[in-house]
Amino acid sequence: MSQLSAQGPVGLPGGTSVVFTTPYPLRVGSRAWDSEGGEYLFCNFTSTVNAGQPVAIASDFTAGILAVTGRGPVGVACARGTSDQAGWVQVYGRCVMQIIASAVSPSDDANGPTTLGTSIPTIFVLPTSITSPMALAWASGNTSIGSRVEIEGLTVATDASVSNSVTATTATTSDSGAHTGHEVAVFLNYPQARQRNYGE
Repeated sequence: MSQLSAQGPVGLPGGTSVVFTTPYPLRVGSRAWDSEGGEYLFCNFTSTVNAGQPVAIASDFTAGILAVTGRGPVGVACARGTSDQAGWVQVYGRCVMQIIASAVSPSDDANGPTTLGTSIPTIFVLPTSITSPMALAWASGNTSIGSRVEIEGLTVATDASVSNSVTATTATTSDSGAHTGHEVAVFLNYPQARQRNYGE
């Protein structure tokens, strides 16, 4: 759990792993920062989200699972929350994020997303079909697959080990949240889901 800092004179009601029910102790849309420069938005969840799950953030500071056609701001939920709760969504800084398989080639999955920023950078994309849990797919720099929704402002963290960047995880609904799959350390820089068209 990240410890929030720069709280001002009033302070904050809990760390990033705490979720709240109404009446909320903060105004939805409030921002906070941790001691390592991470930035968080206090969002009202519109669906059940899991810790480490990428979420779509609406203009009214509601956050819910991504869809295959989503656009706009994206963040990473810090705790498991349901549609009657609010909590923190990270939008800037290093965190661990849930991912699903490669969007390009199953053979890529053995090595996982790469930290290389040269000819084969990792690109995070919305999957083309709903998955459970809903998370981001990734591609190793392949830009020849027509149109897709890419996530700008999201990269593999530079301190993620290339050989160990994909780690199998299993969680239950009582802990970090019902995700059976993979996760990777990423760096968020106010991510945005944007449509990209290649060769169309």
